[in-house]
Amino acid sequence: MNRSLLKVFLCAVAMQLASYVARGAEVRDAEVVAQRFLEAWNAHAPSIFIVAVDSDADWIHARGAKLRGRTEIESYLAREHSTWAKETRMTPLGIESRLLCEGVAIVALSWQISRENEAAFRGMTQFIVKKTDSGWVVISGQVTSGSAGQAAAGTAEQGAAGDAPEARA
Repeated sequence: MNRSLLKVFLCAVAMQLASYVARGAEVRDAEVVAQRFLEAWNAHAPSIFIVAVDSDADWIHARGAKLRGRTEIESYLAREHSTWAKETRMTPLGIESRLLCEGVAIVALSWQISRENEAAFRGMTQFIVKKTDSGWVVISGQVTSGSAGQAAAGTAEQGAAGDAPEARA
C-alpha cells in the first residue's frame, strides 16, 4: 500500500472513530433525563422532571392509560406523589441509552421502588428524547412493570412507578 493511500485510510478511520466518540458523548448527555426523573421521584416534586418534558409529549403508565402533554403528565405525577408514592424511594438499577438518529435517543431507566415495611417492586421507564437548543427533552415515556424481585418490575397488583395498588381505580 502506498503512503498516500495509507494516510487517506488512517484519516478516514480516525474520522469514523471521532464520530463514534461524539455520538457516545451525545447519548450519555441524553441520560440526564433519567437522572432528573430519579431526582424528581425521590424529592416527590414532579416539577423537577417536568421541565425536561416536551409540551406535547406522550406518556403511558403501567396500567396503559395514555397521557398527552406536559400539563397532563405533571398533574398525573403530582397526584401520584400526593398519594401512594409520597413515601417511596426509587433506586436506579441501570440506565441504558442509544442514539436512534441524529438528535433522537432512547433512554431506559431500570428501577426499584421501595416503601418502608413493604416489598420493593421493580420496573422500567423508557424515554424517547430529542435534543433541543436547551437540552434533551422527553417526547414520549412509558412505564413497564413485572413482579416483585423480578429483574424487570412490580406486578399489576403491586403496581409500578405511577401505578400502585391504592392508586388503581
